[in-house]
Amino acid sequence: MAEFLSPVYYPFTIASLLNLFDFTHSSALRTKCQQLLDQMAHQILSVCLPDGSFVSPSGRSYARHRQATIGHHLSFFIDYINTRTHISSPPDAPESALREAVKTTTYLPSEWVYANFKAVVTDVEIPLSPTWKELSAFLKARREGGKEQGGREGGMALDERVSTLWSHGAYFHPQAVLEIIPFMDETDLWKHPHFKAAAPARRFLGLWCPGCGLRGCLTCISHSCLIRPFVMGALLTGARLAVHKEGNVLLSSLTGGFNAGLPAFQQW
Repeated sequence: MAEFLSPVYYPFTIASLLNLFDFTHSSALRTKCQQLLDQMAHQILSVCLPDGSFVSPSGRSYARHRQATIGHHLSFFIDYINTRTHISSPPDAPESALREAVKTTTYLPSEWVYANFKAVVTDVEIPLSPTWKELSAFLKARREGGKEQGGREGGMALDERVSTLWSHGAYFHPQAVLEIIPFMDETDLWKHPHFKAAAPARRFLGLWCPGCGLRGCLTCISHSCLIRPFVMGALLTGARLAVHKEGNVLLSSLTGGFNAGLPAFQQW
């Protein structure tokens, strides 16, 4: 969810949620899917023009998503929630998962998701991802819940906690590094292409202070002036979107201190 407003990842998340919504036998799960789909539809429509054009600051996108505002994988969902009509598309259309899901889904957005889309003039700020404090509190509650329940049921396993941290860009966050590094050691993730560059530093750290249990050194290094900018620059937490729209003119900008001072697509 922290890959906010992403024309890259939202289509996969939305297609999965639509499948759950349409085929689950659990009314509770169906309700949760409705809530998530409504939240995402509200975000998307808040930065859509009346014709369904979509481009905005996002947690992940590519140049092609900024060179055109329609015709993307996400446009299948935009067209559906915009018209509430099942739209047939040519068989050679790209990225079939979301296209097929919206052809027959029974999901209908709640009326409130259209508030910013239908307004002639809009001036709002929308929360997109949890703050680091909120995310930490969430994970702490799940970790402690797991201890109370014997380590698993009612809580989150270590791999789930690390996955949640990474999905919010907290790869080596100073407050999480004591969980992340041992997890990477245990699963031998240092050989993965994404982490190869960090593997020599990990080996050096093990040779330099083999008896310290890593704790003191890891925390100090992750806080250091050399490492901290890279660690904190990856975070996808605390993002808010300011939107101003008048007719066919729309301005949007990430606020809330999100990646302040770093070069990024933060305005459109």
